[in-house]
Amino acid sequence: RSPLHLAIASDNTSVLDQLLSLPASSSSAVDLELRDGDGACPLWLALKASFDLGTVKERTPGFGRQVE
Repeated sequence: RSPLHLAIASDNTSVLDQLLSLPASSSSAVDLELRDGDGACPLWLALKASFDLGTVKERTPGFGRQVE
């Protein structure tokens, strides 16, 4: 699991906020579509855990865009 997966799974909003504030051009930027060993992306974990998606949506450019 990535740090983003772990922050969501542990409901750690302060770490989540720090991860999502990394510049997209940074080599440390988070990949919102990265899947864990079970095939779950961070958004799926957030939905399953009823995580406060407002934080993700506010801090993430392109959040909610349709993938073709």
